[in-house]
Formats: sequence, C-alpha cells, structure tokens
Amino acid sequence: MKPKIFNHRTWLKSQITGAGRVLLAAFVCLLMPTLAQASHDTGVFELDENAIDEGGVPGGDANLIYCDFIDPDRTGACTGIAASTHIVSAFHIDKVNDGSDDIFAGAKDSNDILNGKRDWGWKLGSANDKNDIGHVFISLERAPGVDVNQDGKDDYFLFFGLDSYAPNGDAAIGFWFLQNPVSAIEGGDFSHGHVPGDILVQADLTNGGRVGRYDVYTWGPNNKLNQPVAPSQGELTLAIESSDCGDSGANDQACGVTNPIATTAPWPYTTKGVDGISPDFPAITYFEGGLNLSALYDGEIPCIGAYIAETRQSQSETAELEDMVINDFDLCSLDVRKTGPDLSKVGDTVSYKVEIENDGALPITKNLINDTLVGDLTDGSNAAIMKFENCGSALEAGDICTIEYDYTVPDVSSPLKNTVTATYLFGTDTASDSSSHDVDLFSPSVDLDKQVSDGNGGFNDGPAQILQGDSVTYKILVKNTSSSNTPTLSCTVTDNTLAIDPNDTDGDGNANTIDIMVTPGATQTITANSGALNNPGSIINTASVSCSPAGFVNVVADTDTVTVRVKRRESTITVTKTGDNFTKAGDAVNYVITIANGGGSDSNLTLDSVMDSLLGDLADGTNPAITSSDCPVSPATLNIGSSCTIKLTRTTQATDTDPLVNTVTVSASDTFGNTASDNDNHSVTVVKPGITVTKTCLSEPVEPGTSANFRIDITNTGDVDLLVDISDPILGINDLDVMFGTSESCTYDNNASDGCLRIEAGVIAGTSPVTTQVDITATLPAMTGLPNVLQDSAGDTCDVQQGGDATRTLGFWKSHGSDGDRNYPSPVDFGYTCHVARDHVAFPIDLGWKTLHDCADVFGIFWSSMGKQSDAVDGARRTQICRTKLHSSWQLMAAILNDGLSNGATVPTDTKTGLSLIDAMVNALSGNNRKEINRLQGLLDEYNNSGDDVSIEDADGAIIPPADPNGTRDLADYTAGDC
Repeated sequence: MKPKIFNHRTWLKSQITGAGRVLLAAFVCLLMPTLAQASHDTGVFELDENAIDEGGVPGGDANLIYCDFIDPDRTGACTGIAASTHIVSAFHIDKVNDGSDDIFAGAKDSNDILNGKRDWGWKLGSANDKNDIGHVFISLERAPGVDVNQDGKDDYFLFFGLDSYAPNGDAAIGFWFLQNPVSAIEGGDFSHGHVPGDILVQADLTNGGRVGRYDVYTWGPNNKLNQPVAPSQGELTLAIESSDCGDSGANDQACGVTNPIATTAPWPYTTKGVDGISPDFPAITYFEGGLNLSALYDGEIPCIGAYIAETRQSQSETAELEDMVINDFDLCSLDVRKTGPDLSKVGDTVSYKVEIENDGALPITKNLINDTLVGDLTDGSNAAIMKFENCGSALEAGDICTIEYDYTVPDVSSPLKNTVTATYLFGTDTASDSSSHDVDLFSPSVDLDKQVSDGNGGFNDGPAQILQGDSVTYKILVKNTSSSNTPTLSCTVTDNTLAIDPNDTDGDGNANTIDIMVTPGATQTITANSGALNNPGSIINTASVSCSPAGFVNVVADTDTVTVRVKRRESTITVTKTGDNFTKAGDAVNYVITIANGGGSDSNLTLDSVMDSLLGDLADGTNPAITSSDCPVSPATLNIGSSCTIKLTRTTQATDTDPLVNTVTVSASDTFGNTASDNDNHSVTVVKPGITVTKTCLSEPVEPGTSANFRIDITNTGDVDLLVDISDPILGINDLDVMFGTSESCTYDNNASDGCLRIEAGVIAGTSPVTTQVDITATLPAMTGLPNVLQDSAGDTCDVQQGGDATRTLGFWKSHGSDGDRNYPSPVDFGYTCHVARDHVAFPIDLGWKTLHDCADVFGIFWSSMGKQSDAVDGARRTQICRTKLHSSWQLMAAILNDGLSNGATVPTDTKTGLSLIDAMVNALSGNNRKEINRLQGLLDEYNNSGDDVSIEDADGAIIPPADPNGTRDLADYTAGDC
C-alpha cells in the first residue's frame, strides 16, 4: 500500500510569538486551504513518510538530494530522476554498526558546545542500534508565493531527515543549525560554541510510527526570535511547538513525519537483522521534517554555517546525546575567482577578470572589493576597470559580479603576484573570499654570432685572411638567450651579402633572409659560402636577426659583423719545428726545423732571417747549437717547392721553466718585392726526477733465534713516474720494475701508485748484530725517451741481545721435541730438544742406568709413565727404585740438554762427591741408593731453573719453534724407560 501523503494542513496558528504581535491570519476550518503554507505543504518538498519523489505530487523528495550528491548530472545511477529545487543541500553517509563511528562522549543539548571549557565531547565508538544514524540529508528551499511575514519576499524552508540502523522502540532525534562553522577537532573537542539564535529541532518518534513531539528551540534570548512559549532548558528557548505533520494540532511553521510501515530505501541502506543492503526502511527508521526559517526569524534569517544531526537515549532535552553527524552547511558564502594570462613581460599590458559569485543561499550586500595591484574595485570608479557588470549593492544567490581590468607590468621580478578580496554582508554576518593569480614574467633576448672559417675546419670571429679567388664559409649562430619560460622565438635572419636561404624555403622571394624557430637555450646554425672573392681589400659582412615570442608582439634583435681580408696572391713560406717531448736539467734537447718555399708567387725566395727565441740567429749556420743544416747561406736562395732542414741541440738548464717553449720565425722575400714569413713553436716537458730510500730496524735489541725486522720506505720525490728495482739480498727482496707514481701527498703502504712504498721484512738473528742494505735503481718510463738512471741505498743494523747463562726447565725440553706440522727445516725438523741432543750433546747419552741412542729414546724417557712400564714388558707396574730412577732421569736429561746449549749455564759441582751434578747423578743411577738419587734430583732441578729467564743463543742459528707436546709423544720410544 502506498504511504499517505500529508499535504492537506488547513490551519494556521493565530499568533507566532510575543504579546501584542498582530495576527498573521485568521483561523480557518480543518481541511480547508490555509492563508500561509505549513512546512509540509509548500509544494517544493514532500514530507510524506518516504524518501521517494512522487510523480504528480508537488515538490521533490530526499532521493533527489541523494542524486544531487552521487550523480548531479544524472548520467549514471540517477538517469531519469528529476533535479532537486534546493538552493543548497547536503547528504552524508555515516558509519553504522561500526566501532569506529564518531559519536558523542558527554554532551547535552542544554549545554553550550564550547564555552571556555569542554562542554561537549566526542569519540570513536559505537552508538546503540536504535540511535545509530546511517544517512542524513539537508535542503534549503525557497517557497514561491509563501510570505508568512508579509515582507514581500518568498519564505525560506529547511527540510531535513535521517535513517537509523534499527527500529527498536521510541527514539529521540535532533537537528542543530549553527551559525558558527562548528566542527569536531582532534582530542575529542569541538571548534566553536553556540551563537544566540542557533536552532535546535527536536523530534520524538513513537513506536506507533508517529512524531509525538516536534519542537523548535533557539539558543539564548534574541529580539528577532519568537518569544518562548515553554520554560527554557538551560540556554534553550522554546520557539515552536509542533508534532506529526498529519496532526491537526501541528504548527504550520514546522512539523515532521516518520514511516509507520516499511518504505523503499533509495540509497544503499543497512539495517539490523538483514544481511547486505536492505531495499526498504523498516517502520520508524526513516524520519524527515521541515521548518519555515523566515517565520522563525521574522523574515531576517541568519547565516547558518553548519549542522549537527543527533540522537538521544531519551526524549528529555537534558539527556545524554548518542550518535552524531556534523558538517558544513553555508547559507552565506562567496566564491571569488581571478583569472588572467599565465605569461607576460615587463612593460606589457595584462588583462584580468574577477568573478564574484554568491554561491550561498541568501542575498548579500556588497561591502568591499580590493585588488593588491590596482586597489579599490568596489564601485567601478577605478580607472583600470574595463568592465563592471552585475556588481550592484546586493548579490542574489547564484548571481555573479564580473570585473575586468588592464594592468601594465612594472619592472618587478617574476612572478607578478596579485590577490583580489571581496567582502559582502548579510546583516551583521560577513561572507568573504580571496583569489590570487600569478603571471610568470619572461625576458626575451637573442644573441647572433657570425663566424668565419679558419681554413682548418674551425670557425672564429675573424678577421679572416684569404688570397684572391678563394672563398670562405660563414656560420651564423642564433641563440635564444631568453629566460626559460619565454615562448619559442620566431626569428627572421637577414644577411644582405650572403644567400643564406638559396632555395627560398620561407617563400618571401628573398634568398638573403630565412625564417627560423628557436626555443629558450637552443641555438640554430646557418652556414653559407661567400663564393670566390676576387677584389683585394677588407670585406665587412653583417648579419642581423629579429625575433618575436610566440603569441606576443615584442621584438628583440641582434647583429654581428665579420671582416675578411682578401690579399693579393704572393710568395708563401712555411716553417715547422719539432723536438723531444721530455727533458731534464743537464739533458740535451734535439730540435729539427724545416723551411719550405710554398711558391705562392711562382718565385724563388731569399731567406732574410731565421731566428729562434732560445737559440738566437740560425741564418748563417755558425750558431754552436746547430748540429747539421742544409739550408742555403750565401746566396740564401730557396727554390720554388724546395725545403731545407736545420738540426739543433740545446742542454736543459736548471732554471728552465716547465714546459719550455721556443719559437722559430722565418722571413723571406722574392724578386717582386713580396715578403713572406712564418713561425712555429715547440714545447718540451721539463721533468725533475728524484727518489729516496730509508731503512730502519723496527725493534732492538733482538733476541738470538728471533726475527730482526726492518722497515724500508721508498719515496718518489720528483714530478715524473719511475720504474724502480729494489734489492736487499739478506732480507730476500728482489722486486723489479715497480711503477712509482707521483702525488702531492702519499700513503706509505704496499701500493706505489701514489709515489710511496713501504716494505717490512725480517731475518732470524744469531748472536751477532744483523746488518742489511737495500739498493734501488730507478729509470724513467720509456715514454719520456730519457735514459737517466737514479740510484740510492740505505742500511741499518739491529743489535742482538747478548745473554748470560741460559737453562730451560724440564717442561720446555719435554714439550719442544717436535715442530708439529710447521715443517721447519733442518736442524729443527724434529724439534729443538732433538736438535740439542743430536747436534750439541751427541749420542749415545749415558744416564747411568740407561744409554740413549737417538731422539726417540730421549722422548721415551720424558714421556714414560711413572706407574707402568711399556707394552714391551706387558705394562708391568714399576718397582719403587724403578720409579725413582725414571723420575730422576727427567731432571738429569734436562740438565744434560741445558749443558749442551751454546750459552748454557755451567753445571755446578756437587760438594758431597766433588763431581759435577750430572756425573754425580749418572753414578747414583748406576746403583740403587734412592736417598742419594733423590738428593741429587733436587739439586739438578735448581740448576735447570737457574737460567730460565736468559735467552738461548744457538751457534747453529737454529730457531725455536712453538711447543708441541703431542708431537713429542708420537715420536717417543717408550721402551727406553723400562727397567
């Protein structure tokens, strides 16, 4: 069933507000036409319980506002749907059933929004289902023929509405219309507070599908507003009491409706309990209402700047607010647009157009129009104005004031900035806007450069010189030297002497002109040939260019002139000079000078002068620098087409500059009185090679048997690369052809490319000081052609520490019986212990109870177990005397090895026996006196420790490898320790 359309209100309230106000109209009977239309029967909007525009019913509906929002041109989803008649409208889609919706966080309609503290707050969260707003629409309409205030003007109406997520019981809906541009800002606050005269429309929806209450409040007292007819709630003043538009008691100035049954949803709508998009609004989920603004404000409505749609938990004006939608809604708005050229230049006239559009909803009154370039444009009297159209004292909604004016660009930097500001008034409210325009200023300029060939493939500015009958080639370069923002230059190049456009490509009938286009920074090149020039003398050739930027009448120009001298044909002579490329002080530089008769006048030539800037007169062949010459002396005649050669040598001086340049000049004459001359120069690079070497012992004194380390620093002190041979036989250095570069600063590393090289090497020291010498030989690279050889040497000595009486403990000899896997060469290929036993002491070695024949026996003594004998005797346990002899043999063997060192400490004499401790122990071990053996063992241990801090000096030069106990064990013959 189609919902009923409520457009039949028939009565008018007899009094709007205030005691003493005259009646606007008389009461009339119910269901009869009214004298003044209600908000629901204006004929411009249907308050009919649905959002669909009804055909044949006066007025639009919410779906038209939605289409204005999504498809204003009606070319897509809204094709065929009529346009709204609104003056200004708004449509908003809010989040529903979403935890990130913007909702109130402590706010009441009876409190100010922002009154020096946070009176209202907001947050992100979820509204309850029945208070969760989905969509909001607002529309301001003018109702033709409706003039409640009898002021001769049509009344303004606000129509507005929303849908909610769920129809759960009664609901409270509110709409604030605010004069301040209130908005939600970060931190949960709002940007502005209330202004007296702000409007609140409060509607209560009942579960029966009716608007049970529809009240209009204003904020604070205002003599333009109706006087309250009910007690105020805080600063709220009740202005209009009304209800459902279908109620007979509803106020004509304002009413609202909701849908008592499900009705079609014209936009994508989400409702509780339906998956996806619902095609219908369930009952009591769609609300729409209206308000006669002109009646409320007695004809003088304010400039509304924002709206808030809200819901509440209860129908009390002091209840907490729930969901909110807040947006701009400008009734007084101004749009200023300024246009002009994008490009101009100093001195040109630019034309500007200013359009001031009232894009709000209300007529506004002009206050001020000012331009930063030409000043006041308010009344059209400014002399710069060329057009002043529709710019009277007032500007109706949608109308445009147009001002056009001209301005001559002064001498200012780019861009030329310009701002126009317009201010209009609506009562005490202000609407203003500004618009700026920048004009890029360009600087056109052109440079013409005319050049002439030099005869060698190049071109220069001249003057040029040629012989009669020859020709020259000219080059004309046209460069666009304008600023980069300058339009392309259209140029005409003119040369009245040359045919620069022989094919007349520009069709002007003149081969001496050509049209070209040149972009900023680019250069166009034109070449032309003079043809044969037969008349001697100077020929002055001028080219000119005239250009205009595309789209502009400005002209820039330039000219350039080249002179060509045409000489009579005459004698010619040429001279060339060559020589060595490199030299150094004391070296000889070899030069070769060749003189040729070019035969220009078909005549032999007399050599009048041959002068060299370094070597003087070379004409008579007596100059001592000449090594050979076949040039004529007397008579000094050089025949046509012939040539002669002079060879010279000069020794380079220490004071010569680098490079060393000298010039030879030849002058000649012929039988006709013509003269000819020529010159040529030669440049030789003067180098100053040098190299030094130093050698330093890095640490001394050096312990015998350790490495004596040296540092060698080699430095190229000259200005030319050197190939260097480096030799130090003792350190094993023999590096050949090391390239040393040159550098103002160098790093002593292993790379000689910067002219410096550092070598560190060592040799094992014996007992005598270690002295070595490094020799270097440097030669210059072959490219220089110089055979010079530089030599230097450096030496140094590392002192060797001179020791005292050395010994090593049992642990040293026991752990140095092998060189492990280091593979040291002989004599320590089996370790230092084996070397001393074999080469210093010599086998056999008598221990009294054992005779050792090789190193394996020595290691067997050191590593045999105290508890058990070797496997050769089935690992039998040792007797007490056997353990004593083995244990004492360790100290005895260490003492024998210490005694065998080149600087080994002298073995002490045993005071009891009168023998050396070694001999005394050998005798004791041949018997079984354990007490005597243990006594001598202690004395041997003291001897073995006596010189442990003295460096070992080895007469064989043998090195001492690191300890390797495991290697000793592997080489041991354990039967040597069996009893």
